[in-house]
Amino acid sequence: MTTLWHMTASASVLIAATVCLRSLLLDRLGKELFPALWLVAAVRLLAPVTVSVPVPARAMALLPAAAAGTAQTAQPAADGFPWLTALWLAVAITAAAVMLLRHLSGLRRYALALPVCDGSVRVLVDAFGLRRTVSVRECQTVSTPLTYGFLRPVILLPKGWDRWDRRELELVLTHELCHIRRLDVPAKYILTAALCVHWFNPFVWAMYALAQRDIELACDEAVLRRTADGRAAYAMALIGLEERRGTDMLLSGFGLRAVRERVTEIMRYRRRGLRSFLAGAAIVACSLTVFAAAAAASPAYDEPIPTPTPSPVAFEMYSQPIPARGTPPPAGALPERAVEGEEPVYPPTPTPIPVEAPQS
Repeated sequence: MTTLWHMTASASVLIAATVCLRSLLLDRLGKELFPALWLVAAVRLLAPVTVSVPVPARAMALLPAAAAGTAQTAQPAADGFPWLTALWLAVAITAAAVMLLRHLSGLRRYALALPVCDGSVRVLVDAFGLRRTVSVRECQTVSTPLTYGFLRPVILLPKGWDRWDRRELELVLTHELCHIRRLDVPAKYILTAALCVHWFNPFVWAMYALAQRDIELACDEAVLRRTADGRAAYAMALIGLEERRGTDMLLSGFGLRAVRERVTEIMRYRRRGLRSFLAGAAIVACSLTVFAAAAAASPAYDEPIPTPTPSPVAFEMYSQPIPARGTPPPAGALPERAVEGEEPVYPPTPTPIPVEAPQS
């Protein structure tokens, strides 16, 4: 549990710093910056990195009794049932099971979707230039377009998509294809895993909510970079689809949430220059540096400290009996005190007491 507390504390610092940067620089930097920062924090939450500091055996051998006592007190107490660990594990397993069951339930429903045989849709998908094969299907149970799958991604279109105009269909497919290219689905897997493990940390809940919004904002910016003059049309398509929250938090949706913020950022969009790119790269590099420093400073409290074995010299030194006062010093011993200009004073030699022999 000590490692878990250290992981969540160091990641909370990264999350708080990212929230401050987001509130100050959301309109000035590229939107791709913030999903990268959230992903760094999520990886820190899931990476149990500990570095133990070795202690030289010679230094430990000089203090055999004290070192042994320290080793015994440094180990965590194992008495009693670990209720706190059991509670954390129970909630984490329950949250992960609920997320997984909802995801699998959605996949079973999406498996009944029919493939789209429209040639214009296939042309738009092939023109995007993805290496992976992307399937486009029509699903009766979804209300907004969404994407799922990693190795074999699938784009689901709601019923009635064939009544959309050509421009709206192109923007919707471009948005979903940008999700696939940016690997947003596996990124959401990592964020969800971090939320299940660190469910007790309110910073992680804030990270999860803001990361969902920033993923959509970054995808919107990627769509606008591919369109010459599509801000108004893209905003109208987003408003027309309305904001509807998906049934699966592990999927990427076109009108997922925060429509007002997304429309505002779409209308404010302008192409970023080299200065903005370099600033974002510097911020990501700083966050990675903080991540590495926090990992290097991670204490290894969970590892048992071995009891040192004293050296033979130290054992012999500590096992010698203390001589009684007045015992003559051995040959070559130093005097008790030696003042400059005076003769050294040795401890007095006791006069032997004669012992009379017993008379017969």
